[in-house]
Amino acid sequence: MRSILILIGSGPRTPQAEQALSLAVRLCQAGHQLRIALIQDASLVALARPGCSVPAAVSLYVLDEDLQLRGCRKEDVVPGIRVVDRSELVDVMIEQSDAVMGAF
Repeated sequence: MRSILILIGSGPRTPQAEQALSLAVRLCQAGHQLRIALIQDASLVALARPGCSVPAAVSLYVLDEDLQLRGCRKEDVVPGIRVVDRSELVDVMIEQSDAVMGAF
C-alpha cells in the first residue's frame, strides 16, 4: 500500500479537522501507511487535551513554529507526537511519503 501524509491545518474539534481524522482512520483500515502533520491551528491538537483519537499505527508530527506562535511549548505536546521544524516536515513530505493530502 501507499505511504500517505495528511496535512491538517484546522483547529481542534472543527468539522474540517474531524473529517481529516476520520479520513485518516479509513485510510489506515484500508492498509495504507499513514502520517499526519498538525500545522497552523491544528498544532493545538498535539497538546495534552482529550478529543484526538487516531490509530496507534499513525505517525503524528506537529510543527514547532506553529506551537510557538500559539504560546505553546514542546513540553506540552502529547508523548509520541514528534515535534519537527519546517525542514524536517519537508523531508517527511518528499522522502517518506508517496502522496500528500491537505485538509484545511
